[in-house]
Amino acid sequence: MMHLLAFLSLSIMAITNGQTNTDSRYFMDDDNDAGLTALPIDVCFNSNGAPPTRYTRYTCNAAGTQVTKTKYSDPDCTTQEGGSQLFSSSPPCGLYSFNCNNAQNEYVEVGAYFNFIGNDNTCQNLQSSIPSVLGCFCNNATSSYNSACSSNTVGEIRVYDNNGGCSGTASSIEDLSQCTLVDDSVINVYSKIAGCVTSSTSSGQDKKNVIMDKAEQMRRLRR
Repeated sequence: MMHLLAFLSLSIMAITNGQTNTDSRYFMDDDNDAGLTALPIDVCFNSNGAPPTRYTRYTCNAAGTQVTKTKYSDPDCTTQEGGSQLFSSSPPCGLYSFNCNNAQNEYVEVGAYFNFIGNDNTCQNLQSSIPSVLGCFCNNATSSYNSACSSNTVGEIRVYDNNGGCSGTASSIEDLSQCTLVDDSVINVYSKIAGCVTSSTSSGQDKKNVIMDKAEQMRRLRR
């Protein structure tokens, strides 16, 4: 329903695969409302906001060589839906690439805001959010994006359409501190930062809990 995520900026990172630079663990997937993006490991998130609502969590094995993807029907990721998928080899770039050995688990929450009647052009009604891992990630051989946040209200996405990774001039920049219309196909859906989880933001997990609680309350009201 919503390709709300463009793609975001952070500098000084540790090099992993190809043109990917990040200090965090991640799994690249497009099976969510945001499309292809780097998603954090061991985080339960709302991957599909439209009914039936689904949640996803990625986990690594002890050796750091495999990722398991599991879907759930509840926001705590306790009630599994269907079987799990196992990924045992990482391509150098793009879909299904992953890293289980980095030390951090940092990401920005990109929120989807909308009303069923009328506009939410001030981003007051958070309906769902997608966690996007901080850093530079290559989508393919010629396109990369860089994601960053410095607080729960400040973040950005930079997209690069070249083969130089996240260097040079960005082809587009999205300021996540602003409430931006990203989808008007059915109803007007707006995007804005909903949280920032980094090693320097100690309140990050508390903020994430608030995000999930509010989004779940909104879904219950719609049932």
